[in-house]
Amino acid sequence: WARACVGFRADVAEPFRRGFARSVLSLWAMLLIDLAVLVLCLRFVGVPSVQLSLATIAVAYFFAFPFTFLPYDGIGVVDVMILAALVQSADHAVEAPAIAALAVWRGFTVVQPIVMGGIAVVAWRRTVEDSPAS
Repeated sequence: WARACVGFRADVAEPFRRGFARSVLSLWAMLLIDLAVLVLCLRFVGVPSVQLSLATIAVAYFFAFPFTFLPYDGIGVVDVMILAALVQSADHAVEAPAIAALAVWRGFTVVQPIVMGGIAVVAWRRTVEDSPAS
């Protein structure tokens, strides 16, 4: 058991050293893309940059992001935290459009990957069924 544990640590150490920087960069890219989608959703529903600046939206998003560890990507909790920060920074006139933007944002960030994954599984199953048995 001790040899297996030492072997496991050795097997993990090298890929970790190589991959850590890439994984951190990938995480930051994912966060920035997610933030960009949120900003676009807010702009498309009619919240101008005069009401909510990019910096304000970014602070609200990065403040709420750690709560995505909750089940289903923190649906509800993260949305309310972002909404509260946006309304606090602007005024209540931004509340209704922000709710609409958050609904669309969640559609892109939660529902769309599930649908795309379902399509991929169906396509994969069809190729497995169509291939000759070996």
